[in-house]
Amino acid sequence: MTNRLGRYLDPFGDPVEAIRWDPSSPAAVGACAGWLMANRADFHHPDGMGDTTTLAIRRANGQPDAKAQPGDWVVGKRRPRAFPVFAVVSDDAFGKVFTVDTAVYR
Repeated sequence: MTNRLGRYLDPFGDPVEAIRWDPSSPAAVGACAGWLMANRADFHHPDGMGDTTTLAIRRANGQPDAKAQPGDWVVGKRRPRAFPVFAVVSDDAFGKVFTVDTAVYR
């Protein structure tokens, strides 16, 4: 799978957007950060910058941050009249559970 932002279907058949967190690639970091900023996500790098940088996305209602390790996927699900909800999914689980939304790419 690619590091670019893409449209996928979750296990329930609902569309989501996802991007793979790859801090070793400046282009991938820029794409991920730009997507998160465009969706008004509150995120930071608790370990500082570098190839092993963890990405932490703050969640609502006092829930713990969603933390992405290098290679994990950041998944955003849109909700009607609200900002997307973000989750972090390991690369192994992402490949088994999510499928490419082919309707978008026709």
